[in-house]
Order: sequence, then structure tokens, then C-alpha cells
Amino acid sequence: MVDRNAVFEAANDLHSEGALVSQSTVRARLTRKTGRGGSPRDVGPYLLEWKAEKTYAPVPPRGTVPADVSAYLARATATLWAAAQDEADRAFQGDRERFETTLRDERALRAETLAMADGLLVRVAGLEAELAEARRHIQAVRADHFWDRVVHDIHAILPADGSMRVREIADRLGADLAEEARTHVEEWSLKTIRKKIEQRIFHKRLFARSAPGLYRRRRPEDNVLSDARRMSEGGAPSDTL
Repeated sequence: MVDRNAVFEAANDLHSEGALVSQSTVRARLTRKTGRGGSPRDVGPYLLEWKAEKTYAPVPPRGTVPADVSAYLARATATLWAAAQDEADRAFQGDRERFETTLRDERALRAETLAMADGLLVRVAGLEAELAEARRHIQAVRADHFWDRVVHDIHAILPADGSMRVREIADRLGADLAEEARTHVEEWSLKTIRKKIEQRIFHKRLFARSAPGLYRRRRPEDNVLSDARRMSEGGAPSDTL
């Protein structure tokens, strides 16, 4: 960066030599003398100031140019140059403000998008949990329906006036039921079949014991005997059929 004195000195040298005094000639002279010619933005204001002081006209006029006219033109040129610089600064500042506004808007949009994405992830997780619960419920309902079918098949297998052991019952149940049981949680076994029968006996439905390990169809008198037993024990009679 060059200073005012260096520009004035180079301009004076050129003027005394009768050479054209302009930005290019002054910058060339500065480069030759100091090794640094400076930029037009650095040299221009000082050169305009020098021309105003010297009432310098680059082309000698035919007639005499009044000094006040030359000074006015130099001042006007300096004013225009300063105005152009101010306009460039304002344009740069405006561009910078618009860029910062755009950047803020983009950051806000990005934050909003990330927040929406987080919300969607939470919602998806909730839906997945609901779906898993629905699947478990459906599986439980299917299992209940399946074992109800098995129980009714057992009831149909038992003779009207006879008893059977669990193994005998299992042997007469269809192989398709054993295969279908693989799709449910509870395994197909003598223990599971006995549990399903005992559950119905507990609730006084479908089955009764004729002897340890022997099961038969439930009869109306089984409820009467059960109610009599409950009455003797101080309980209330049951109306379950």
C-alpha cells in the first residue's frame, strides 16, 4: 500500500518531465522507484487530490482554462470517485446482509427439518411398538381359538359313558392339530393336553375325572355333586353348566 507523499512525488516528477500524469503512469513510476506500484484504489484518491491542487489537465487546452473550472472538475471527479466507492461498499454490505439472512433461514430450515425427522422417528418407533403388541394379541387370540378347537375335539373323542387317559386321547387327535400347534407358543405334549382338560374341570366345563388319570365327559350330576360339596364346606352353589 502506497502513501500520499509517494503518489504526490511521482506525479510531480511526471508533470515536471512533461509526461502524462495518470494512474497507470504514476503506478509505473512508483513501481520503478519503490518496487510497489499500489492498486488503483490506493493511488486514485491521492492522484485526484494532486490534480485538484495542481488544476492539472491531461491535454493542454487550446485556450486558457479558468483555474476555478479546473479545480471544480477535479473536485467533482474526486466526489464521483468517493461516491462510487461508497456505492460499492453499500452494495457489498447489502450482499453480505442478504447472504447472512439466507444462511440464517437455511439453518432454521435445517433445524426444523431435523426436529421433524426426530418426531417422525419417535412416531415410527411408537407405531412399531403398537404393531408388535397387535401381533402378540393376534397370536394370543389365534392360540386361544386353536386350543378351544382341540378341547372340543377331545370332548368329541371321549365316549358318552366311558373314560380315557390323556395318552389315548392324544393318539386319537388328528395329526393336523399336532402340526398346527407348531405355529403357537405352547408345545404339543401330553402335559399341555392334560392342562387344557384340567382347566375346564376347574371351571366345571366339558370334563370330569372318573378316577386319577382318567377323564370323561361332564354330566349334569357332576355339578350337583360339586355344589353339594361346596354347600357342605360353607360355600354357595354354582349354576355353571
